[in-house]
Amino acid sequence: RNVAKDSQGSYCGLSCGSAHCARNGTAARDVHSCSKLKHPFLCERCEQGWEFELHRKTLKPTGKCSFSCTAEQIQAGCAPGSCSSDDSCKSCVPGFTPEERSLRGGSSSCTKAAAPVSLNFYMYRAQSDASYPPENTDLASAAGVMWYLHNE
Repeated sequence: RNVAKDSQGSYCGLSCGSAHCARNGTAARDVHSCSKLKHPFLCERCEQGWEFELHRKTLKPTGKCSFSCTAEQIQAGCAPGSCSSDDSCKSCVPGFTPEERSLRGGSSSCTKAAAPVSLNFYMYRAQSDASYPPENTDLASAAGVMWYLHNE
């Protein structure tokens, strides 16, 4: 048990942890079992060789730890945040393609693409009712245009 504070003051709470978390945290007041938490315990710091998973839309840490890609995995084309401790990865960076490895139970690695890989990207611009020629215009991502509209 750990001593913690909340809006009601100090209390003695359960010491709960999550996988590959460097330090356990304290469960909320009146929690009697770590396995029955409605919201999983969020890690404050990951163990060596592990890093915070990032929310796929906001890119903010989720409080869960995932295996950090090694230098060899990154050089082999594994996408950040997709690596496993068995040298495999779930996805590859552009220019690399997944390759199934039957010797390792179907896990995959990445190989350099044999031909150029087609990439799609979109560019946007904000403008008033006035019509402007398309030359020398500022373009942005959808999020950038929304920021511009909100702040300008």
